[in-house]
Amino acid sequence: MLNLTFREINLLNLFLNNDLLTISELKKKSGISARTLNTEFAQINKTLLNAGHDIRIVSQRAKGYLLDYSLAENEWLKLLKQNCSEYLNLKFNHLFHNKLRIAKICRFLCASPNFTKIDQLASRLNFSIATINKDMRDVKNFFRIYNLKIKSVPYYGMKIIGKFGAIRSCLVDLFDVYNFDQEDSLLPEYAFSEYGVTKDNLLQKSQSICQLVHKYDFPLTDDGFKQVTKYLLIYKLRPDINLKINQSIKVELMRSKAFLIAKELIKNNIKEELYLALFLLINAEIDQIPDLKILKTFSQQVYLQTKQISESLTEQFSLYIDKKSDIASYIYRGFFIRYLKKKYNFVFYNRELSTENVAHKLFATSSLTVALYNCCSDYDQMELNDSLFNEIILGLYSKIHQKQNSYFPTNFLVVNDYGKLASSHLIGKLNLAKYNANYTFVYSYELKNIDYANFDYLLVSSKIKSRLKNIPIPKITFSFFSDDRLRMALWQRILSTKRKIGSIANYFKQPVIITIGSLNGRIQEKIADHLITQLNILPKYQPNFIRYVEALLLSEGYHAYPYNMYLTLLGPHQVNKHYFVFKFKQPVMLNKHKVFSLQIIVLDLSKGLLEIKNGDSELQQYFNITVNR
Repeated sequence: MLNLTFREINLLNLFLNNDLLTISELKKKSGISARTLNTEFAQINKTLLNAGHDIRIVSQRAKGYLLDYSLAENEWLKLLKQNCSEYLNLKFNHLFHNKLRIAKICRFLCASPNFTKIDQLASRLNFSIATINKDMRDVKNFFRIYNLKIKSVPYYGMKIIGKFGAIRSCLVDLFDVYNFDQEDSLLPEYAFSEYGVTKDNLLQKSQSICQLVHKYDFPLTDDGFKQVTKYLLIYKLRPDINLKINQSIKVELMRSKAFLIAKELIKNNIKEELYLALFLLINAEIDQIPDLKILKTFSQQVYLQTKQISESLTEQFSLYIDKKSDIASYIYRGFFIRYLKKKYNFVFYNRELSTENVAHKLFATSSLTVALYNCCSDYDQMELNDSLFNEIILGLYSKIHQKQNSYFPTNFLVVNDYGKLASSHLIGKLNLAKYNANYTFVYSYELKNIDYANFDYLLVSSKIKSRLKNIPIPKITFSFFSDDRLRMALWQRILSTKRKIGSIANYFKQPVIITIGSLNGRIQEKIADHLITQLNILPKYQPNFIRYVEALLLSEGYHAYPYNMYLTLLGPHQVNKHYFVFKFKQPVMLNKHKVFSLQIIVLDLSKGLLEIKNGDSELQQYFNITVNR
């Protein structure tokens, strides 16, 4: 293992992804001073040398810094690059960055069922009491994500209190394992030693889960597989569960596939088996949740909530959802998982899937997120950063735009070291077959007989990509156990670019320009009031519309230029005006950005949703919705 800090790994990752970096570029990307950078480079070089690798960061006079290495290190560098990417993409690292001390304190407190005095904590972690006291604000802020609190009792010490599902969710998220393969990890994974488990334990548990998921044909997602593996390693740290479940639900749950798997994984502990069964259901693929007919008690309660949401979307945003449509089915299944998660207090925090980060990729998704949020009475603001909630939004967004979408076809060749059937399974798992794309599955040794003029791209397993140097079409590499990043990359870079654009350029020809001078009151309310007048929104919908506009303005995290902001709204009904430009005589602060101009596109849901390219108002994507009454 390379004993590098988060900051050193982040710096090394910059060099692995860039040929040459100037000192100004390094300072900007890392936020580190020039003097500290040189100290970090020396430490990185020392660590790499001690590990027996001929690799080092060097400077070229008047040019910048680069990674210098011998040709013999090529393959190891690829492995290092993959490890760095996976390590830095852990949601744990997105949150803590270089604050490893805080992570250690959080792990210890969360994993302890007993009170702990601060001097005992300092002695155990080898920190000073003053240091721990200084870090406690950050520790409390982290636990607040999971609705957990630190209870302090004189002469007894501190203890984490809260719902047990939330405590276990927190323990899982603090488990900083990024490598689930047989090979040793190149970078630190501190939770192994701090939780008292080993990599062998993880591999044994993951193997058992694989066998049982296959045996019972259970649709556990890739991310869910990792979550369940970690759950099995941490649940004994906090055995003090108090699961309250009525008899009818218990009987139904014990007949499900999830319970049969849990029973074989845990054995002879009915409470823990039921809890694990719930955790498995929560991590199932939304479109493939098993045993819904068996789980009648859960289903009845979810049905009422889904009905309320569908009615709200119809009334407020003209999004008509037929009860038998796959959109209605998806909402129902997504909220079934959400109901279980909330009822048993599991918390799925994921910064990568937060509203702000999703909005950078899919503008209309942000609007749909806030619209759905606004339709439901039982949300709290933290759910906008909940990975399950945003997974529901992304799936719903995808379901809606599939209805009347039109694309030019894309032809893929797919080569996977696991075989043709595995390739087909991968395409199905990533839900790529729904697009206007054709997939031809071949073995790598068959490629020499292929007419490449008939294909646009080669999708190839990362394990065999080195054998395909002379292929004349672009290559896209993947792991068989790919997560959503491959699907998103294919969609954003290839499939969506072939969308046939609808004729809505007239939206931009006659903008409604509104100049706002002096501000009396909040800018959000003023913008909402102007839109209510311009769009002729009925009085009964105005309160919800005001909340919707305000929530969207406050949740948007992107801006095109330093003084312009672009916003996408879902129309509350069919509207005649679609493009509004608000000009401010004095700059205003919108979501921590100084803004002179706010440009708003209203999506006419009777004709379709659109997206605007961030930064230049270029019409980028357009799709229709089928109206089902």
